[in-house]
Amino acid sequence: MMRDIVFHLADATMEEAFRAFFRRSDWQYSLGCARFDIGPDSPRDIFRIAGSNSDLNPRRNDPGIWHHAHDNLKSHLHTHERAIILLDEYFGGSNGAESLTAEISKNLRESGWDDERFAVIVIQPMFEAWLWADNQNVAQAFGFADFRSLQEALAAQQFWAAGEPKPLPEKMKEAKAAAIKLGGKKRFASRPFVKVFQGISSRALDACAEPGFQKLRRTLQTWFPAEGGQP
Repeated sequence: MMRDIVFHLADATMEEAFRAFFRRSDWQYSLGCARFDIGPDSPRDIFRIAGSNSDLNPRRNDPGIWHHAHDNLKSHLHTHERAIILLDEYFGGSNGAESLTAEISKNLRESGWDDERFAVIVIQPMFEAWLWADNQNVAQAFGFADFRSLQEALAAQQFWAAGEPKPLPEKMKEAKAAAIKLGGKKRFASRPFVKVFQGISSRALDACAEPGFQKLRRTLQTWFPAEGGQP
């Protein structure tokens, strides 16, 4: 019997965050879909091409998914019903979300994946955009008492412009590192994601306006409709 879904992720930070999220008992309510068969500790269900920062394997990370997702997922074609391919928009050589989606989708189709079996999710500009929901859990993950304190600390460091819902797009990675330091947390790159994904509320997810997240949520709701939804 085939597994329900594989999440093909670009990097270790995404992997740790998704594993943390799917270890929750209530993840289906946060996503607004029915539960599906996903192993939070399975390297096949939550899948990336692993390697160190010095590893030059061309199939790794965002550029690797761009050019090689169809090759990376060949062994999943007959073991998983559906596939989510997740990568950042912002990396060297990127042609933008629309172009990345079209090219990856074309390669997947030519490799045997039907359109209704996969979705390409390009996060605009990068995965860090999912961190900045106005939520107490987000603030505490960085060591701040509340979200306003986190926002003000980053604004003082020129990472967050007044009136904007998130840090400056070109400074999101630096903003994450600064928040870890300012909040007195140890510098583990994936740890804020893990803490946020372990406890973020459905209301905070409802407020996330990032187009990639919205597409991910809509896709999962279509594939796995909640009780009372249309199949």
